[in-house]
Amino acid sequence: MLRTNLYLTEEQNREITRLVMVTKKPKAAVLRHLIVFGLKNSSLARSNTAQALLRLAGLAEALPSRGPKDLSTNLDKYAWDE
Repeated sequence: MLRTNLYLTEEQNREITRLVMVTKKPKAAVLRHLIVFGLKNSSLARSNTAQALLRLAGLAEALPSRGPKDLSTNLDKYAWDE
């Protein structure tokens, strides 16, 4: 593990102190848990999903076209024979 210093607002410190008392875990363990939770839910993690979808779309573009050219216009006709 690496040692890191950070500055907290008084409100952040109060909230963390409450979590320490509720969970009965050391402050460092609570902070590590909050950091892991924050990293999993950050927009950066979601952007990785977006990048995966863009790569998938690129793969689909590389496939030979097998559908009708007017599929989006006549979707009901092709899907439901209407």
